[in-house]
Amino acid sequence: MAQITAPLRQLLEKNVEWVWDQEQRQAFTTLKAAIVDPPVLKFFDQKQSVCLSVDASSKGMGAVLLQNDRPVAYASKALTSCQQNYSQIEKEMLAIVYGCEHFHQYLYGQREVIVESDHKPLEAILKKSIHQAPLRLQRMILRLKPYAIKVKYTPGSQLLIADALSRSQMSAQINDPSDEFEVNVLEWGQMSETMFEKLVEETKKDAELQQLHRVVMDGWPPTKPETPLEIRPYWSYRDEISGYDGLMFKGDRVIVPHVLRPEMLDRIHAAHLGIEKCKARARGSVFWPGMNSAIDEMVSECRTCLQFQRRNQREPLMPQEIPERPWSTVAADIFYYKGRDYLLVVDYFSKYPEVTRINHKNSEAVILAMKEMFARHGIPEKIIADNMPFNSLRCRDFAREWEIEVVTSSLHYPRSNGLVERNVQTIKRLLKKSNDSKQDAFLALLEFRNSPISGMEQSPAELLMSRKLRAKLPIPKHLLKPKSQPINDVRQRLRVRQLRQKAAYDQGTKQLSSLQPNESVRIRQGGVWNPAVVVEQHKSPRSYIVATSNGTQLRRNRQHLMPTNEPPMNITPPMEPVGEEERCSGIAPSTVRSSVRSPVIFPSTEIEEEHVRTPLGRSTRIRRAPSRLIENI
Repeated sequence: MAQITAPLRQLLEKNVEWVWDQEQRQAFTTLKAAIVDPPVLKFFDQKQSVCLSVDASSKGMGAVLLQNDRPVAYASKALTSCQQNYSQIEKEMLAIVYGCEHFHQYLYGQREVIVESDHKPLEAILKKSIHQAPLRLQRMILRLKPYAIKVKYTPGSQLLIADALSRSQMSAQINDPSDEFEVNVLEWGQMSETMFEKLVEETKKDAELQQLHRVVMDGWPPTKPETPLEIRPYWSYRDEISGYDGLMFKGDRVIVPHVLRPEMLDRIHAAHLGIEKCKARARGSVFWPGMNSAIDEMVSECRTCLQFQRRNQREPLMPQEIPERPWSTVAADIFYYKGRDYLLVVDYFSKYPEVTRINHKNSEAVILAMKEMFARHGIPEKIIADNMPFNSLRCRDFAREWEIEVVTSSLHYPRSNGLVERNVQTIKRLLKKSNDSKQDAFLALLEFRNSPISGMEQSPAELLMSRKLRAKLPIPKHLLKPKSQPINDVRQRLRVRQLRQKAAYDQGTKQLSSLQPNESVRIRQGGVWNPAVVVEQHKSPRSYIVATSNGTQLRRNRQHLMPTNEPPMNITPPMEPVGEEERCSGIAPSTVRSSVRSPVIFPSTEIEEEHVRTPLGRSTRIRRAPSRLIENI
């Protein structure tokens, strides 16, 4: 080739007269023949694989069809003035479209066509779904659908032919899809003219987006460290970013300038939907780096959403430890039936229920009833009960005198004393059925005590008294004799029964995170979540002391507390100072110890009967404080 072109190259030397004579004409004719003959140019062989090498410059684009690294055909074309404003990724994609359509007769129907391009993002973007590409690229990708192409990244230093063709292009006009595209943007966007103008104006003022626009138009650097620092967050999306009509897009989503992002967050969360729905809503139209984190933070701190949040998920069951012997740990509660109050005490070991009617729901009546029960079965070591009235001053004095440890449950969380709550339902049903059938309720209670516990052979009476109780059913006399029960075997069966109940209960539960002092939370009150702050963790499991906005301190189970990302709350102190023992309702900041032993006693609530009211001569209804006032008490 050098020998053929020697006469022509002599004309380019200095001090040589430019003369076109027979020798130059012969060299030019020979050179043209050499270009179209093998090995410079070969005939197309449909049995061989096909490779299309393309490249785009700022003014044109070039393509060469290769088989076995030998050229079959060349093509080049100049870009229109509109296409010269395309970003570099769009120019490179347009070069692929031009090469495929120009060599349509060679490429259509091929099983696979390798396309060599020095723009690496195209290799990834053509593997994604078409809707993830920018709109202009979507149109170009659709034009490539008739061809089975596979884009392969090749460094520009190896695309010599295509690069030369793109820089020495032929002037020509090709169809310009930009007009139709602009209409598509306006129709798809469905944004008001005011919002469109605001986005364009703020995009021009946003230094980060302007830097991003320059990089998109000129081409991304080959590596992330070479990318300007302010636009590195966009590096992972570089193959999807484009600019149109003064706006920047990621695929078909507009990139929002910094100034407008708070407004967009308000619009996204206008309906106060949850985090996932807000994210899904935003993903359909807008984008900026860190948008998901911003939505997480906004929704998690939204006061309206926090106030009307759903209840916490149930936590796994935390069963009470099985006592070592009968009547050592009992549960107590007061229930109401047909205008009368009843005290129910259930043994945690034997499940034996003691029920008695009380005239008043005050501490004196409760203490008198418990003394009667304890005189029959002995004094238990521990009583698990609700706050009212078992946490009153007189009940504390009674517990100290009788050497009993009292453990109270959190307000509004009867589940922590589940044994007695379940027995309340059972005893109420017995009373209702006995009343409806005109049967003796005491006989029904006797039969219940004499019936075997589910999953076990023994009845509550056998576990407590070591014998069956004589009832109306015929029974041999020897079965009524006391019979010692194997305590260890009974405890093991009770434990198996307890684990079975726990496994059934724990389905669909979740362990809630623990809370720390001074942590902002929301407390469940009246069906809504109100702001509060954690004061300290109570000694009872999953129980905390929290302070509300008016300074009131309450004890609540973790089930009724929801941690938030809200700033610390300003707590208004109470109008009048209160003592240490009165600082919260039903809370035990300190332990009162007996001189004989060390039972755990909890402080009193504010309600304490100073004297028993003398009953009126006429009949009257029982007056109860509204439930909304009990909490304040």
